[in-house]
Amino acid sequence: MNISSDFTDIPLAEADPYLCKFSLIHHEKNRYTDVLAPDATLVALSSGDYINANFVTIDPLTSSKVIACQAPMPSTFYAFWLMCFEQKVDLIVMLTDFYEKGVLKCDLYFPSKLNPLAIYNECLSSPILVSYKSHRNVNVEISEMVFDVSFDGVVREICHLHYRGWIDRSTPEIESLKICLDFVYPFTPSSLVIHCSAGLGRTGTFIGILRELKTGENLRELVKQIRTERHGLVQTREQYKFIDSASRCVKVKN
Repeated sequence: MNISSDFTDIPLAEADPYLCKFSLIHHEKNRYTDVLAPDATLVALSSGDYINANFVTIDPLTSSKVIACQAPMPSTFYAFWLMCFEQKVDLIVMLTDFYEKGVLKCDLYFPSKLNPLAIYNECLSSPILVSYKSHRNVNVEISEMVFDVSFDGVVREICHLHYRGWIDRSTPEIESLKICLDFVYPFTPSSLVIHCSAGLGRTGTFIGILRELKTGENLRELVKQIRTERHGLVQTREQYKFIDSASRCVKVKN
């Protein structure tokens, strides 16, 4: 099989607007106009609010899923944290930097050591509170933060892993990725939120690797299936081939 040419034939490389009607209604909350979230797997919020996020299956046998989403922006900060709280998320994996080559890729949506108690923008009048607890640098490319998220009298601790070693539409170094995977793997898939900027390329590649490590299934079928749940996942041939090579090279403890 020619992995590179095989990639071009996989359906749903772009969003199908007919299947993303709710996303179109709330177009102002999409970071990119052509990145839409399919209705069938959309993450619903108790507030009735919209967020560009979808459930994506990691293990078809157990139906375990992660949440793939776009990078938060001011109009979606509250919805993002509410989603994390309601879905009992334990770990957020951020695969983008805030700016790349001078272009905004993700807005600052969490507090820091300098501002340990912060509620952003519309959250100022909302009942959800995100507060800083701790920070450590895993290495030069990866940092870990811990937050308390308070809502309706309940507090949940959420970990945040920021991986800065993966530039948009590219692939990372295997050893660097392995460190990230070693950190992520102990968490159950249902407690993970994964985002880059659009929530497609790096996010889809990362999810593809997690799924390949779990199922060992055919690469083309893998991407075909996850794209039915979030259109456009895995954006480039290089990322597609990387799923295959990374799953062969990266050995994660099971």
